[in-house]
This record gives sequence, C-alpha cells and structure tokens, in this order.
Amino acid sequence: MIIFAYDFPHRKTEEFIIFCHLNNIKISAVIGTSWKKLNVSSPKFKTKISIKPIYQPHFLCEKLKIKYHRVDHNSDECFEILKKLKPEIGLIAGARIINSRIIKLFKKGIINFHPGDIPKIRGLNSSLRAIKFNHPQVVTAHLIDEKIDSGIILFKKKLDLSSSDSIFEINEKLYKSQISMITQAIDKTINRQGVKINIKTPYYYKSPYETIEDFQKDFKNYFK
Repeated sequence: MIIFAYDFPHRKTEEFIIFCHLNNIKISAVIGTSWKKLNVSSPKFKTKISIKPIYQPHFLCEKLKIKYHRVDHNSDECFEILKKLKPEIGLIAGARIINSRIIKLFKKGIINFHPGDIPKIRGLNSSLRAIKFNHPQVVTAHLIDEKIDSGIILFKKKLDLSSSDSIFEINEKLYKSQISMITQAIDKTINRQGVKINIKTPYYYKSPYETIEDFQKDFKNYFK
C-alpha cells in the first residue's frame, strides 16, 4: 500500500495513516506533496468544522516506522520511487490531480473517496450540491483515472441523516464514512470488483450558493 498524502499537518492524511496502521494494513511508503494554491472559490459561509491535526506527517511516519518521501506526486522523482517499489494499490489521503503515468504504475489501482454520488455529483462542495439537487448524501469509493472524480466505482455508502443534523454534522459524517470504507475498498480492489464510470455530468468548481440565505432556504426543505 502506497499512501498519497500532504506534506503538512492535514487531518485526512493523519487519520488515514493511523487507521491503516491500527488495522494492520501494511504501508510500504507515504508520499507527501507540498501545499499548492488552487484557483477555486470556497463557499462564502462556513460549512465544515476546522480541526487541527496533532502530527506533521513525516514525524508520524517516523514514529510508526513507515518510509516517507517528500516529493511532488507527479514528479520524475516520484515516478522512480514507485517504479522501484512496484506498487499494487495506492490510497489517496491528500492529493491534487495525479497524472496517468503515475496511475499506470499501480498494478491494481489507486483508491479515492469522493464525498458525493459519482457520476451525478462531481467536484467541490459536494454536500452543498447534494442539498441543492435534493439528492442523498453519498460517499463514493473509486479507482482513479486521469480525469477528475472518474475511473471505476468500487462501491457507495449512503449516509443516514437526522433532521437535527447541521451542515457541519453532515460534512463530518461524510468525512468519517470515508475512513470506515477503507478496508472494504481495499478488498474490492484486490478482488478487482468495480464498475467503469460513464461520465456525463460536469465537474463543478464553484459553490452552488452565493449567500447563506440561499443555502438556508434549500436546507430547510432538505429533510422533508
């Protein structure tokens, strides 16, 4: 197992590494890439809980005796590292778009979790878009390809929501569901189970809501 991660304190990076370690999922290496600025717009109101992780990824790997490489995921250096490791499965715990030559080095594929119902809901702000479309909150486990939120669907998990849930709790449930899906996603990848995604919907970069008032109107009706 190769984990693609961020080379800075990042909650998903930290918790994916710890989950794999505690569940005896052997990590051959963690590849940490530096922070990159994206030219995308965030919602104009807060939708997620900010939780500061405890560890720097390289320090956590050092303590757990996991090999750690500080390189860009699409670099020649990363390519050479992976070529020597001959990986079977990758897991994304923090990454931007990974190019096809890196993906092709993995015998069985690279697993990603998208907090939306692919292919209906792709892109950023997925929980908000599900509310806008009056669609269930779903996490999709899939093997990536060179397109965004594409590839092979392994399985999906629909969230059980309560009418008392806030948008913060919905996003937290989406996040926690990803962690709970790791073992099953690995098993399905090993057994080569999955369905190729037929992409017909666009990739959304922008939030579907300009104002919190617009969001609140739809959210009020979401649980009806």
